[in-house]
Amino acid sequence: NEIELTKTEKKEESAQVEEESLTLFECFVKLKENKLEEAEKLFKQIQLKATPSEVIENDFVFLFYKYINGKATELEFKEIINKDISPSLKGIGYKYLWLSYNSTNQFAKAVNCLKQALETITDESEKCKIINNISQTYLESKEFEESKAIIINNLNNISEDSNKAELYYQLSKVYEE
Repeated sequence: NEIELTKTEKKEESAQVEEESLTLFECFVKLKENKLEEAEKLFKQIQLKATPSEVIENDFVFLFYKYINGKATELEFKEIINKDISPSLKGIGYKYLWLSYNSTNQFAKAVNCLKQALETITDESEKCKIINNISQTYLESKEFEESKAIIINNLNNISEDSNKAELYYQLSKVYEE
């Protein structure tokens, strides 16, 4: 009888640990296996334990996973981005929408998405990252002149030396191509 009790306790402990260690990647795996309902169930469990800011970021990550698996649309991203959320969370939304477009070789949409993000974000360091991502997206689509132009046209808008250095480094990568 004592052995049975120990087994039951271990099973409960194991289930509790399993539940605590759920990750968004597990949702991705379920989506890859074409198990949408299971992925959404896991996602809801994850969201119950998330902080308010994590909830929105998790929404974007899960939408990204769904999008690249053909289970979500850009409208779902835009619905969240257009909500009354902070500019930094909007930036995260644009980043995952850009990744969605980029992952599915929709480069023109990816660039337009990042340009919208550039208008939304106020933090210079984040703007610099977005400019680099636009340049990189142009490179991936073999649009070398556009890749160069986005950096050159934005250099004067960047004041921090470290941010300028990042842009010059990206520019050097453009010239390497």
